[in-house]
Amino acid sequence: MNEARQATSTSLTGRVVIVTGAGKGIGRAVSLQLASRGALVLINNRRHMGEDDEQTSAAQVVAMIRAQGGQALANHDDALDPDAGARMVAQAMNTWGRLDMVYANAAVAQQAAFHTLSLNELRTIIDSGVVSTLSLLHAAWPVFRAQRYGRALVSTSSAGRFGNHGLTAYAASKGAIESLMRSLALEGVKHGIHC
Repeated sequence: MNEARQATSTSLTGRVVIVTGAGKGIGRAVSLQLASRGALVLINNRRHMGEDDEQTSAAQVVAMIRAQGGQALANHDDALDPDAGARMVAQAMNTWGRLDMVYANAAVAQQAAFHTLSLNELRTIIDSGVVSTLSLLHAAWPVFRAQRYGRALVSTSSAGRFGNHGLTAYAASKGAIESLMRSLALEGVKHGIHC
């Protein structure tokens, strides 16, 4: 029982983590858990039309973490922007001087049959998962390699492995992310990077 308790209470004191899609759901829960273990967390979630900085879901998660005595910053980059990952990594490095872990969780949900969506809608769903993940991992990778340490995590789905009705583009993006991570795990392990 004590071993189980120790395993779930591993300290992350001083570790710097970027979490995308962190404004709600799994991303929020993961961010709160990381911060409760001492991690310094960059909370990424895009700003919606008409929101000011304090109204965003990212700012709300930051406030929750700070209320519990943790440290966090908001980032409002749209993960669909191919340059967003580089800006997030720069923000973390400029603020805390290091980066230890990234968790690519940003995605756009799909709940519509393939034939009902335009090609642009399908591409947005795929890009929200694949491009946002690539952007973050590609920006973090040189930092991880230079320090010979890094942790790269992503959110995937059984839809990516088995497919699901109404989730064609979403499943395609999650399948691509799984393959990306398997390959990065092979490349990273000799540099102290675990995926």
